[in-house]
This record gives sequence, C-alpha cells and structure tokens, in this order.
Amino acid sequence: MGSMIRPICLFLLGLLFIQAAPADARLVTRAFDRDEEPDLYIPDPGNCTSRVYCPLDVTVEKARVHLLIRHTWVGDLVISLRSPQGTTVVLRYRQGGSANDINTNYDLYTPSYQTMDVFRGQRALGEWSLRVEDRVYGEYGRLKGWQLQITYDEGARSATCQPLVGLGDSGAGAMELFQNASGDYAHAAWAQLPFSAYNRENGETRVAAGDVDGDGIDEVVVGLGPSSVSRGWVAVMDGPQNGGQVRAWLPSPFDPWYDSANGETWVATGDVDGDGRDEIVVGQGTYRLNGGRFAVFDDAQAGHKLLYVKRVPWAAYNAYDGAVRPACGDLDGDGTDEIVLGFSPFPGQGGYVAVYRQLLGGEQWQWLRLPWSTYNAASGGTRPACGDIDGDGRAELVVGLDSFPTWGGYCAIFDDAVAGHEHLAWLRVPHIDYIQANGETRPACGDTDGDGRDEVLVGLGTFAPNTSNVAVFRSDAASTEVRWIGIESTPYNEVNGEAWVTLGRFDRAATTTEAK
Repeated sequence: MGSMIRPICLFLLGLLFIQAAPADARLVTRAFDRDEEPDLYIPDPGNCTSRVYCPLDVTVEKARVHLLIRHTWVGDLVISLRSPQGTTVVLRYRQGGSANDINTNYDLYTPSYQTMDVFRGQRALGEWSLRVEDRVYGEYGRLKGWQLQITYDEGARSATCQPLVGLGDSGAGAMELFQNASGDYAHAAWAQLPFSAYNRENGETRVAAGDVDGDGIDEVVVGLGPSSVSRGWVAVMDGPQNGGQVRAWLPSPFDPWYDSANGETWVATGDVDGDGRDEIVVGQGTYRLNGGRFAVFDDAQAGHKLLYVKRVPWAAYNAYDGAVRPACGDLDGDGTDEIVLGFSPFPGQGGYVAVYRQLLGGEQWQWLRLPWSTYNAASGGTRPACGDIDGDGRAELVVGLDSFPTWGGYCAIFDDAVAGHEHLAWLRVPHIDYIQANGETRPACGDTDGDGRDEVLVGLGTFAPNTSNVAVFRSDAASTEVRWIGIESTPYNEVNGEAWVTLGRFDRAATTTEAK
C-alpha cells in the first residue's frame, strides 16, 4: 500500500485538537422536507403555502429553515413561518430590492424580520407552514424547496455505548455484552437467540443496536447466517442485561426462493426518516438469481411495517454475487441517517461502498471506492460502519475488508459528506498471526468513554485458537492506544473465534439533562 497509508496514530492524535461536544449534551437536530412536489409557483401578485409535517412530540429548543426561491425581484416578497401552535414569524419582509433569488438559512442567529426565538418551548408535533407572498405585479418566481430543522433535548439517554459481540458459526446463537468500567471492557452479560434449530445448524449472530421504540434504550437486532431453517428472518431483542427477550421476529422481505436457497440476513439500524426512532435495514446474502437487494422496516411504534425493498443499481455485481451489507449514519449532519451498503468480494471490479439517500421526489446513489488497487483486484469486498470519530456532529465512514491473508487487517476511514468523503487514513489491526491467516476486519463505531467522539471497534473473522476477538482503537487527551476485548468462551475460541460487533446504549443515563 506504500505511501497511501497514513499512520493511525497521527490521524487519531489529530482528532484530539477538534473540539468535541460536551459529554452531557443531549441536544439533537432532525430535518423535515416539504410535503409538496418541488417547484411551487408563486402567483404574481398573490401567495402560495407549503407545508411540512413534524412527527416528533418534543419541545423545540431551536427552529431553523433553509429556503430556496428563484425570483427576479426578491424585494416583492413577504415570507412567514407558522408553527402547529399558530405562532407566525415573518422571516423576510420585502428585503433585497431588485436582487435575484433567495438561498439562505433562518435561525436564532440569522437576521430575519422577526426573531425565530419565539418558537423555543413550543411543541414541535404537527404541521408547519411556509407562506410566500408576492405583493407587486410584474416579476415572477417559484418556491424551489425548503427544509425545517428542529433541535430538541433528547432526554435521558446514556452518554456511553457498550460493546456487544455476536459469535460466528458454531457460536450457538450467543451474544456477549461488555461494560466500560474504568475503560477495561469487562464481561457484563450473555444472551442467546431462542431458536434452537438454527443455533444447532449455524448459530451465527450478526448484531446491530438501535433505539427502535424511542424509549432511550437501544434494542438488539440480530441477522442470521445461511441456514435451511433461518428463512430470512430477523430478531429484535432486549439487550442482554435487560433480559435478552425477543420483542419481534421480522419475516423475510425477500422472495421464497431466496429464503430456501440462502436465507441469511445482514442488519443495521438507523433513523432514516428523521422521526427520532430507528428503522431496521436488512440486506440479503449471496443470490445470483435476484441479488443486490436491501429492505427497510419501520420502527416498533409503527409495527415494524415493511417500508420498501430496493435493488442496488449494479447489474454486474448483482449477477455475480448480490450480497448487501448495510450500515447507517448521519453523514451530512441533517438529522437523518443515510444507508451505506457494502458488498462481497468481486475481484477486479469491487472495492466499492454505496451511499443511499431518499430525497423529496426521488432517491440518490453515491459511490466511493477503496484507494487500494491491489486489494480491489484480488478481492474488493467491503464491510461499512458509520461513526462520528471527530465529534463534529457528522458521521465518518469506516470500511472494513474481507479476508486478505498476509496483506489484510486494514480498515479505511473516509470523512463525512460535507468534507466530500475524503480518504483520511488506514487502521490496521496489530495482530500479525491473524493477518497472516485471515486479515478480515468487521468495524463498528460508538462512544465508549463519553467524550463525544466515537471509538472504532474491529471484530475479527475466523481464527482459532483466538482469545482476543475485538480490537478497540481509542484516543484520549493522554495517548492513542489499541485495546483488546476477549470473548469469555474458550470452547468457541478454540474452534472459530470470529466476532460480529456493535455498540449500543442499553442503560438509561444516571441523570437527565433539562431543556434549556
């Protein structure tokens, strides 16, 4: 890899100089787009009204509007925002004279005709409306689009994440939770998937964590490996220290032929609709007949309704393998998570991850490729994770690699969407024996120490005997270090040792933060 590789120490130490959010901060921002089709005509003279529905029953801390209008004489316009409680604020009153167009933000700190501060303390739930009035005849324009952003106090949620490790094939459906006391990542609890037929045949648990019911505590979502009995199912469970009880079994979102031929599921969680509760994203495994698909299930309050099934627009890959490995994260800082998709090995043509966004009136695909031609030619498999490593409120993208003996053990780190997803650095697992034999990396991200920046945890693939299954890349004010988490199951470690890792907030915070 030569000069492409920047030492991980330099990268992580550089993050120390970035101001992180206070550990006790609970303010979050969600974005909502207008309901109507884009490009709304503004009568001349006359007015038009566009509406946005906010599904969050929360108290407004800050309200912000991004506005885009095409108009040949903006001094003709009066623009106002009305809350669900009936409060109206005039954002603009015939300012700008003969200037063309408006593309700006209005919030507490952006001058407007009237202050946005009057919305603070109001209930956000309901319909917000934007009114644009043209008061002078002779000039024309259109409302191209607008977005409402609501900032609110998330309430009592733990400031730190706990690592949860699912075991691979022959792991008997087991998951092990670790606590972060004194930074030692000690064993906390075990849980087991209550599916004895699957546990005996495969038993692999591919874990993800997310708050699917909006109660401030994360649930565990489990995807299953290939099996004649798994049938494409996904399990939603309480965390191990909360009993590990199954809350729901989600049926396969794919066709019966896939369920009988493979049936494995890859899972992720993320708030992809901006309502404050996590959805569940499910990717299918290898399936050349009808591959490249992923599905999104709604949150628990919506009954985990199947929202949609999509196919990756990559025909050659779908016909070659078709497995889809999802992750979720807010890459652009708008309060809504994007879906990131990784893929199985596709020698010579692989090395890609895809970022999927649902936009008003359509969807967007963005493609990134690993900057490592040798690996892409030999394998090209990708395993994505998302996390706010630098504490700027936007998630970076961490991409793990498939098995690449002798040369593997790496994860690539890309910056957030605002920074153009610039490739920042390579992480490498400091385990030479494992790299020589396998080198596969399975990353996850989460804040394990409450400093406002996510750590990167890397689970290892099959390697026996192996008692150190997860590497923790951690940085603080004093040092940059790599720690290890070992699975407390000697029989499993001796025959397999692979680990699927996620991070979740499985406890409530000791204290709550009051809304300002």
